[in-house]
Amino acid sequence: MLNEQIEEEGLPSNFLEILAKQNFYIRLGLRTNQVDMKAIVDAWAAKRTGFEQARLENVITYEQFGQAMKLLDEAYMLLTDSEKRKAYDKELCAAMKKARNRNAPSSSDLFASRYSIESVVQEGRRAKLYEARDLRISRKVLIKELHSAWVRTDEQIQRFREECGFYASSNATHLVKVLDYDEKSFRVVMEWLPDHIGNASVKRWGESQDFNPHEIREFLRQCLRGLQVLHSRGWVHGRLSPSHLLLDDHGIIKLSITPGLRESSIATAPTSDITHIAPEMLRPDIFGPVTPASDLYVLGFMALDLITRNKVVDRIDATNEDIASEQERWYRWHASTVEILPSTAEWMRGVPEDIVGFLEMLTNKQPSKRPQHAGEALKFLEELAGHGVASGFGNGTPASQPDGLP
Repeated sequence: MLNEQIEEEGLPSNFLEILAKQNFYIRLGLRTNQVDMKAIVDAWAAKRTGFEQARLENVITYEQFGQAMKLLDEAYMLLTDSEKRKAYDKELCAAMKKARNRNAPSSSDLFASRYSIESVVQEGRRAKLYEARDLRISRKVLIKELHSAWVRTDEQIQRFREECGFYASSNATHLVKVLDYDEKSFRVVMEWLPDHIGNASVKRWGESQDFNPHEIREFLRQCLRGLQVLHSRGWVHGRLSPSHLLLDDHGIIKLSITPGLRESSIATAPTSDITHIAPEMLRPDIFGPVTPASDLYVLGFMALDLITRNKVVDRIDATNEDIASEQERWYRWHASTVEILPSTAEWMRGVPEDIVGFLEMLTNKQPSKRPQHAGEALKFLEELAGHGVASGFGNGTPASQPDGLP
């Protein structure tokens, strides 16, 4: 310490300032507080000797020597008093811990330094979705950033943490894989997926290609397998839409998720990316509580839109001329207790009976008349369709096996 500097390098010009800022152990040249009384006395004597030698050799002035002795004696007097030393050790420990926490980079800082945002893929009222790169391993990823206004309570933060952990550890084929998350900034890192059902369907229709019955069955199977994992835990996705059904390079559908935000009350709020919503999400006083069957209702309408190129809306009657947008027309229709779709067999000629019957079951406005969860719906689907060879959605590649349940 300072006595070594005196011998080897000479005293720095601001040695008194340095000495005053040091804790009492370091002032005496001790590197730890785990020392006995004799070590304190010996260290104090050695320091005094070093400064006396510096004064004799005119390295420091007499006045500087006096000030240095005052600082050394201050440390010596406290450390040789066992009660005062005990209290000082406690204060020193707390101060050092606080300094470590203050100087250490936060988890959010470390998170931000690892991932480089490249572009905004999608932005909604609850979250932003970014294309990003994991700089550590040079891998493209998706990052979903929840708006902080939606995650405010301790319960929501705890749920966010638990759900991120579940999605990260899950090997479910039809759920988007969570790779990392930061609970301070509410950002979730997910595997990179290049497309979603919404874009894929528009591209197909632009090429004058419809989805064939085999592809519709496969669409339903894969979505139901992803939902089955959630429903087995009593969870409701609540946000199904084409943009939430992501596609990998092999045509495998993966449900996008938003950890921490599964409340049915949030799902009822109209957003630009949600066209279909279960009646019980809009009017629980009439149709009852939100359950896993609510996801099945929305899935049924999404399949109808794929079959009809989004023309199902033409089958509903907008009696209110003030309702201009398609979304508003649908929200009003879904909430109605008297309006129902005409039998799908009447306007879906050529579609196999098993698909027609299954979709009529899913889109029943009465929750009790639908399958109650995805596992039950899968059973009905296979019973109606028989067991065929599954393939990836839209490209004929082999599909995954059913997801294992946790």
